[in-house]
Amino acid sequence: MSPDMLHRDELDRWLREFYRADEFEDYCWNGLQVAGKNEVRRVILGVSLNGLLLDAAIAAKADAIIVHHGFFGREFFRLAGVRRSWVATLLRLDISLYGIHLPMDAHPEFGHNALLMKWLGGSSPEPLGPGILADNSAGTSLDELLERLERRLPGMGTGPATTHAPEAGEFRLEWRRGFQVLANGPEIPKRLGVISGGSAGMYESALSLGVDAFFCGEIKEHIPALSRETQTHFINLGHYRSELPGIRALRDELESRLGLTARFVNIPNPV
Repeated sequence: MSPDMLHRDELDRWLREFYRADEFEDYCWNGLQVAGKNEVRRVILGVSLNGLLLDAAIAAKADAIIVHHGFFGREFFRLAGVRRSWVATLLRLDISLYGIHLPMDAHPEFGHNALLMKWLGGSSPEPLGPGILADNSAGTSLDELLERLERRLPGMGTGPATTHAPEAGEFRLEWRRGFQVLANGPEIPKRLGVISGGSAGMYESALSLGVDAFFCGEIKEHIPALSRETQTHFINLGHYRSELPGIRALRDELESRLGLTARFVNIPNPV
């Protein structure tokens, strides 16, 4: 094959080795999920598989699609409704689908969390589940940390306006730099924790490790109270936005390392 082309299964092997997929117990199969044509030249990448991404892949005459959120279920899953339609489209047009889930969150250099922490400027990084724990040794303020992420992640608006100042005993969830913020910690956090996606449930365990500014991709009902009572910051980047870094980085690696034509398609999701 020419340098700008890979066999479908060769790309599968490369992805699984690059992300060390065999080391993860995941909710899904990491790698080739739907087999299309043998030869792969043009690849479309996105955070999640959906009809809009399929339309973009068809328009680009893509041979393969790579997403962070593909099909979940390691062995069997129910194929009905919109998922049946997606698979029918992939098979009809002979397009391969690859999904890389937890291994993309956790990659030490090109993962979502490694890149988010790099942009925040955290030092002495350590693993925090699939995320990253690091020191804010430069003494960067919370607002500057948010500004750094705002420069890297596409904007999602400012959210609803605050209609009144919070009264005593109220929780205050602010929109700052386009992110949902519970700003209850110190102006200059000492310890940063980043876990992309649906990781609000790991907030409390991160606090036990000294984190006073926790960045993730969702918020749950009990979080405002926990943030206030522990006097720590909680920042919801949004599930979609928190999982942009790794898939965009993979696009660059496919082009530079494998010589494929790769394009990331941004389909903004407000969640």
